[in-house]
Amino acid sequence: MFSQKMSANRDLCLVGIALLAIAGFSQAAPPLGRVVNGTDSSVDKYPFVVSLRGSKGSHSCGGSIISKQFAMTAAHCTAGRKATDLSVQFGVTKINATGPNVVRVKKIIQHEDYNPYNNYANDISLLLVEEPFELDGVAVAAVNLPDLSYATPQTDAGGNGVLIGWGLNATGGSIQTTLQEVGLKVYSDAECESRHEGRTDRRYHICGGVDEGGKGQCSGDSGGPLIYNGQQVGIVSWSIKPCTAPPYPGVYTKGEHIAPKMLSHQHLSLAVVALLAITTIALAAPILRVVNGTDSSVEKYPYVVSLRSYDGSHSCGGTIVSQQFVMTAAHCTNGRPAESLSIQYGVTNINATGPNVVGIKRVIQHTDFDPSRQNANDISLLMVEEPFEFDGVSVGPVELPPLAFAVPQSSVGVEGVLLGWGLNETYGSVQDTLQEVSLKIYSDEECTTLHGGQTDPQYHICGGVDEGGKGQCSGDSGGPLIYNGQQVGIVSWSVKPCTVAPYPGVYCKVSQYVDWIKQSQIIFAT
Repeated sequence: MFSQKMSANRDLCLVGIALLAIAGFSQAAPPLGRVVNGTDSSVDKYPFVVSLRGSKGSHSCGGSIISKQFAMTAAHCTAGRKATDLSVQFGVTKINATGPNVVRVKKIIQHEDYNPYNNYANDISLLLVEEPFELDGVAVAAVNLPDLSYATPQTDAGGNGVLIGWGLNATGGSIQTTLQEVGLKVYSDAECESRHEGRTDRRYHICGGVDEGGKGQCSGDSGGPLIYNGQQVGIVSWSIKPCTAPPYPGVYTKGEHIAPKMLSHQHLSLAVVALLAITTIALAAPILRVVNGTDSSVEKYPYVVSLRSYDGSHSCGGTIVSQQFVMTAAHCTNGRPAESLSIQYGVTNINATGPNVVGIKRVIQHTDFDPSRQNANDISLLMVEEPFEFDGVSVGPVELPPLAFAVPQSSVGVEGVLLGWGLNETYGSVQDTLQEVSLKIYSDEECTTLHGGQTDPQYHICGGVDEGGKGQCSGDSGGPLIYNGQQVGIVSWSVKPCTVAPYPGVYCKVSQYVDWIKQSQIIFAT
């Protein structure tokens, strides 16, 4: 739906402002779209579809319900906007500024790697609503999300999809008050890239339209769903104007590779938002805490530390590796300046006012950290402003495994220990007292199998329990997984709800980075 024709020279160009806000947004926001040549539809047919509204109640973007507490939309619909200015209208076929069925947005969780300058890569946000949706299964329900490994047909014929929204019926048209739907061809990745002359990236994008043009998305449809085979495979992102001009199909965020994994009614999808920052980091992923752990202490584990945000609140875990360096996850430091971070160490009970707090002098993030590949190389070192004083009691370094060390590759796994201050459940709170929990460390083969091929034994190791209910949650990110007295893993990501079976938590495999850790310290130490 989002396309813009430069009529002066009749050349088509990419509208980088995507499909955003028509009526309720600032001038800096991109225009939104509506279904072109669609037909009237209803929420009884698509009970997951919602309207994202601006401060005056006007429709700005589409979205979809993914669980009782969350709606999903495009990141370009939320970029630069406050949660307090947004609301969601749900369970209605005809949208109306005065209601009914309107709920406020409590928190915006925008993908931390959203990039409008890279053709809207990672164009996805979650909206935490102030009051849970009442899923009645008739007019209000959660959308079915695809498995992470799911792919639409990669054939010339493509697949038959459906676009749903209230966007414009033509370039320069008006927002529709009645929900619209239109049948579209879902293109193969190769044809999508070919038609857009290489401007799309199959990691992030999927295309939908018709070969002859004239049907598809337009301004106001941004953030809305593209449905294929009963599942939401795309989020309306951008298109070429005028709306639906051939040969350019609309471009959608590829949901099966980016959508955060949440409990969505009875459907699960992957939390690529990893396990990061709960309350203080804008545009960052939520943090984890040990689920069903027991109280522990730094006397037992003197190397464990809390990575803090600028206001002193806990955001991630970490470990002391030397007098000058702490190790944590790269997704905990990505995009964050050193001066906004600090470390609290040598304490069992973390506290925003101290004691034992040291500033960060330098962040050394692995140059090959790649959140688009399931957080490959998810490791950072933090150089502290003042050296730690090792007392042999509550402050000391962690022992690292030998280079390329592997835990025993048996079918029964081996026992490890996870440490952290993260949430005790998916929507719980950060714990003040250090927690520990015993976990099974899975073989590389079982780790890969349980996650449907989404882990890589080169980068990842898995820890959990077969029956679920124990392990990492938001706030534990960056913390240690210990085996045989050595740190073999760094908390990286997991499937939500926290510790849900059969998906164990995923950790960065420390043994692959021992040389990098040592060399980085030599290069940057003073």
